[in-house]
Amino acid sequence: MSAVVHAALLLLGALVAANVFIVLGVSLLDGIDITEQSTPVLYDLSTSALQFLAFIGVSLWYLLWRSDGLVGLRVPTRSDLLLIVGGTLALIAVMLSLEILMDLLGFETAENVTIDRGQAHPELFLLLIPMQFLFTGPAEELLFRGIIQGLFRRAYGIIPGILLAGAVFSLFHIPALGGGEGVTAVLLILFISGSLLGVLYEYSGNIIVPIVAHAVWNALVFGNQYVQAVGMV
Repeated sequence: MSAVVHAALLLLGALVAANVFIVLGVSLLDGIDITEQSTPVLYDLSTSALQFLAFIGVSLWYLLWRSDGLVGLRVPTRSDLLLIVGGTLALIAVMLSLEILMDLLGFETAENVTIDRGQAHPELFLLLIPMQFLFTGPAEELLFRGIIQGLFRRAYGIIPGILLAGAVFSLFHIPALGGGEGVTAVLLILFISGSLLGVLYEYSGNIIVPIVAHAVWNALVFGNQYVQAVGMV
């Protein structure tokens, strides 16, 4: 039960810290005329970076407080590099297959609010690509796979830990989907992708592996969105 409490408090702390970072950051940005109206792309990048920095900060604080080696982290070995390549390719194959399957079955998939903003300002998609490696991938994998999956693994075992962390990862994205039709389909896809990333982490024992796989997939998504947005396909 303590694993559930710790996970819930950690998520709450991450959300509170993100809101504080964004409120303070927006106030500072406003002072140098970076606003949602004047510079929407830079504004979106800045607030997104602040959110994920808050996630990283809360995660690191929690790990320092525990001091028990909950998260596996090392310089990638040759085995890790092979897992990164193979795991990334597997993630890409699974995600593309799921998208094709959803389309064949006639299921709509909700759009992330970031996609909606990028369609209005395509250059945002290009700038979001390095963000996946610098902020999004490290923040989400450290929080969900490293800490939350680690807590559930220790409490309930490897497979329940992977599945529970995948479910939390999926549900955590609900606010970013904006409601409407297709939310359930996206949550299912997120659960499967999160669970696959969890398998990669458990197999490698190195959080770098799912971080890179996650970042590469997101980067490919934003790259594809940019191509579509500028009418190159």
